Amino acid sequence: MPHIQDIHERYGDQGLVVLAISYEDQQTVRAFMQKSGYTLRAGCDPQKTVIGAYGVRSYPQSVLLDREGDIAWKGSPYGAEAAVCKELGLDLEPGKLLSAALKRNDKESWTRLVHRAPARFDMKKWALALKFAPLPEGKTPPKLKTAKALEALCKGNQPAGHALAADGDEAFDLGAWARARFAKQYPLKRTELKVILKKRHYRTAIDALVRRKSSGGVIGTAASNKEFRRYCASRFADRRVMARKGIMCRHWTLGRRQPTDNDGFFRDLSVSGFMTNKDRHVVGVLLGGEGLRLEQLPEFIDRNLTQHFLMKAIAERDKVSSSKIQKQVRRESAAILRELKQKYGWAEPFPEKK
Repeated sequence: MPHIQDIHERYGDQGLVVLAISYEDQQTVRAFMQKSGYTLRAGCDPQKTVIGAYGVRSYPQSVLLDREGDIAWKGSPYGAEAAVCKELGLDLEPGKLLSAALKRNDKESWTRLVHRAPARFDMKKWALALKFAPLPEGKTPPKLKTAKALEALCKGNQPAGHALAADGDEAFDLGAWARARFAKQYPLKRTELKVILKKRHYRTAIDALVRRKSSGGVIGTAASNKEFRRYCASRFADRRVMARKGIMCRHWTLGRRQPTDNDGFFRDLSVSGFMTNKDRHVVGVLLGGEGLRLEQLPEFIDRNLTQHFLMKAIAERDKVSSSKIQKQVRRESAAILRELKQKYGWAEPFPEKK
C-alpha cells in the first residue's frame, strides 16, 4: 500500500486529482507540504466545512469521488489505491498483472507489476490456472528453477510454464524478481528522469534512481537539479529513521520479541498503526505511508537505507558508487540492529499465535 503522494504521482496522468484537506492554517499547511516534498494539491478548511460535509470522523481519512462528483469510496488512506484502481478499471491482483506483463511486455505493464508484486507469491498455483499448450505426447515438463522458468516464459518458452505448474515455488519472491527484470529491461535514462524532475515527482525519481540501474551520468543529471538537491538534503535523514523503524518491526513487533522497555520501545517506534487479521492478531504495520507485512520488511529496510545514502550523496554533490552504497547499507543495517539490541534486549521469540 503506497504513500498518498505515490498515488498522486502514479495515477495523476490517468485523470486522478489528489486533494489534501486540513483544518490547520494556510501557513502551517504550506510549510508542511514544502518540507515533505508533496506536489499534490492542498486546501485549508479551518471551519471543518468540508470535513463535516463528507462525514469525516477519524484522521487521516480518504474520500474518492467519481467523475460525476459522487462518493465512490471512503476509508483509510491505506486502502485508497485499490479504490482508485477500481474506479480507473485497473487490475491490482499480482497474478493478473504478471500475466499482463508477460503477454504485453511493455513498460506500463511491467511498472504496474513492480508496484504490486509481493514478496511471497504462489507461482505453482498461478501457473496451474493458465492454459498452456499441451506438451507433445511422451514429453515431461523441463526441470527449471522458478526464476529461470519465468525468464524462459518471458521469451515465449511454453514448456517453462509447465515446469512452473509442476514444481513452481509456492512462496516465490515475485517482487524481487520483477524489480530486477524491470531494471534490466528499462534502465533509467536522462530524458525520462528530466521529465520526472520537471513534474517535481521526487519520490518517483528517488525510487527510479535506486531500482533501475542508474548510470553515473543519470545520477549526475539528478544532482544538477537544485530543487531536487534541496529535497534530498531535507529528507535523506528521514529514510534512515524509516529503516530503523523497519528493523524494529522486523525483529521485535512482527518478529515476536518482547522489548525490555515496552513503553519506551513503542514511543520510539511511533508507527501509524497496525494491520490485524480476522482474529485480531497483528500481521502487519503501517509505516511511513506503507502497509507492510513481515516478509516485506527486508526490502523496505534495504530500500530506505539505499535511498538514505543516495540522497545524502546527491545533496552533498559526492561521487556515487553503487558498490559503495551497498557496503554502507550493510554496515548501517548491522549498526542499527546492534544499537537496538543494546537498548531493547534480544529475547527468544515468543510462540506464534495460531
